[in-house]
Amino acid sequence: MAQGKVDAVVVGADRVVANGDTANKIGTYSHAVAAKHHNIPFFIAAPTTTLDAYLAVGDQIEIEQRPAEEITHFKGQRVVVQGIKVWNPCFDVTPGTLIEGIITEKGVVPRDAGTGRHQVAKFIAAQQQQQVNGHAEAANSSNGCSKSNNSSSVLALDAAGVVSFLASRPDLAARVGPAGSESSWTVKEVGDGNINFVYIVMGPSGGVCLKQALPFVRCVGEDWPLSQDRCRIEAEALQLGHGLCSLHVPEVYLYDPSSSIIVMELLAPPNVILRHAIVKGAIYPLVGRHVGNFLAATLFHTSLLSLNTHQVRDMVIKFTNPDLCALTEQVIFTDPYYPAPLNRWTRPQLDKAAADLQADAAAKVAVSNLKQKFCQNAEVLIHGDLHTGSIMVTPETTNVIDPEFAYVGPLAFDPAKIIGELIIPYLASDGHEAAEGTGSRREQRQWLLGTIVEVWEVFSSRYGAGLPADIPLCDLYAARIMYVSPYFGGGADVTKESAGSRGKQRQWLLDSSAVNFVSPCLGTWW
Repeated sequence: MAQGKVDAVVVGADRVVANGDTANKIGTYSHAVAAKHHNIPFFIAAPTTTLDAYLAVGDQIEIEQRPAEEITHFKGQRVVVQGIKVWNPCFDVTPGTLIEGIITEKGVVPRDAGTGRHQVAKFIAAQQQQQVNGHAEAANSSNGCSKSNNSSSVLALDAAGVVSFLASRPDLAARVGPAGSESSWTVKEVGDGNINFVYIVMGPSGGVCLKQALPFVRCVGEDWPLSQDRCRIEAEALQLGHGLCSLHVPEVYLYDPSSSIIVMELLAPPNVILRHAIVKGAIYPLVGRHVGNFLAATLFHTSLLSLNTHQVRDMVIKFTNPDLCALTEQVIFTDPYYPAPLNRWTRPQLDKAAADLQADAAAKVAVSNLKQKFCQNAEVLIHGDLHTGSIMVTPETTNVIDPEFAYVGPLAFDPAKIIGELIIPYLASDGHEAAEGTGSRREQRQWLLGTIVEVWEVFSSRYGAGLPADIPLCDLYAARIMYVSPYFGGGADVTKESAGSRGKQRQWLLDSSAVNFVSPCLGTWW
């Protein structure tokens, strides 16, 4: 910059508020100050989904703290003295006054001629007006879960758009607050997944959760398109799941196909995502029983043990989900076994293990057989992505959310997926103890083992519990699940745990009490 070799600075953004103040990765602010000093224009280039006119100024942006261990530890070893305090924010906030222009895929955000402030609210209002005006008309035609129009022109809502959407529907608005109270509503985007946007809306009367599905993978953008029919599939799966297991599936209040939006029951605090709670060392003793009950109810009542063949065929058609199934086929059954661009593992420690896995012909044959089962075995309606990030918990309750991957698939997949996902934090506990102190995760490890056992025992004992005891078909199904589940769980673990960890998982399962959750035929597989 000092040498005159920089013509302009362009950075991204995580959030842009009404006056143009912008939150982005640490260092953005310092670049903006340096650019200002050298009279170099500084631009933000970000999608409209980052614009948030509901927050007036950058001071209102909540800046989360990253783990202190990123600063105090290296390779699991403490490198500073005990007791040192850490300030490790995720973002900094660049004032809008330092930003020459905010560039989006819809154009440049205008600036006020008098004050020079960026007019974010004015910019997004024009885009959303047609969509907001159409909400009342859509409400007349949208009853329950109708077919999606798969329109790629759906506009992403920001916080102000969320308020407008709900306020235009009195039945939904009443769940948040009385008419005229909209200015007191709070809206927070909490989606931590890769695909959709999730908003928590709170007001004087309570709150709702609003979820919007755009026609692409959120974390990648329009380069990875997805069908918006997944929103319909998720809404119908939630409605069906709530009807079969209301204690463990939230209620859907509205599905709006014109905007690819689901409005559902708010799982308010103290509900937390199970994955986040596990990372922090928490223990939830009822999770195993609740998840086992969820699996037994949803997988039994969508099987041929409960439905006739015509009903099953109708269900297969209704829940055909090619885009999300293809995503699973890629990240679980394909990518880990060759040098795929999205593969990640700890380098250089696991480089050899990754190379060995990708050269393992027997593993590739085995996973190809699993992929065939995943693609062809249309047995029950499965959640399709049942991991610790799709479960919300309190000490007394457990709710399964986010079934956008739902389709009619193998009976064993969901039980195996969640069991594999519980194995992962067990193995990760060594790293947490290295940071927190020896023995700090001992109780949680025992809970994780017990939860794995309980998930299996509750599910296998209650699956088909309403059928006469002398029907041998129940035993046949249980035996088949026990045989196939470890395959699917192993495939998922390769994806999540990084290549090379399966040997450790095998030994742990053999050495620990968790081996009780599967039949002796596991030995045949291994």
